[in-house]
Amino acid sequence: MLLLLLAWTLSQSATPGANDFVLASGRAGTIELGITVDQLLSRVGRENTKLRDLQLEGTFSPAIEVTLPGRSRAVLAEIGEGFRVWRLRVNYERFKTAQGIGVGSAYAELRRAYKTQPPAHGEGDVYVSVPELHMSFCFGSAYYGRRSKLPDAAKVTAVLLL
Repeated sequence: MLLLLLAWTLSQSATPGANDFVLASGRAGTIELGITVDQLLSRVGRENTKLRDLQLEGTFSPAIEVTLPGRSRAVLAEIGEGFRVWRLRVNYERFKTAQGIGVGSAYAELRRAYKTQPPAHGEGDVYVSVPELHMSFCFGSAYYGRRSKLPDAAKVTAVLLL
């Protein structure tokens, strides 16, 4: 009986909770801007990560790719000075803001939930910034370079935390 109780307890601690998927200013679940690489690895488990070189502007640009249950490449944590996380790219639809906005949400839903900046183009993507959250919501390269406005039905493909 004691073994069953211990096994159940361990399985519960390894199961992500609801707070593990909250998008808030400066954090995506347990991953926060400004934490060290060692803290990141401790929070998500080294076995759930891969070191990547994003080659931004042709230079070494380290990032840690985080895999979560049910999703590879769930979060990309870009690493800056002092081996600290300086930007997060969230690609997993389970992450949501307090208003329920995340990957898969429509542009119209984002505008109803938050005060947004006009769509902007950059790095081959279309972004809509929400200053109060310190986040930008990506809508994918399909809309990049179009002169027409971003359609209400356009879906969020990623969320950037800066």
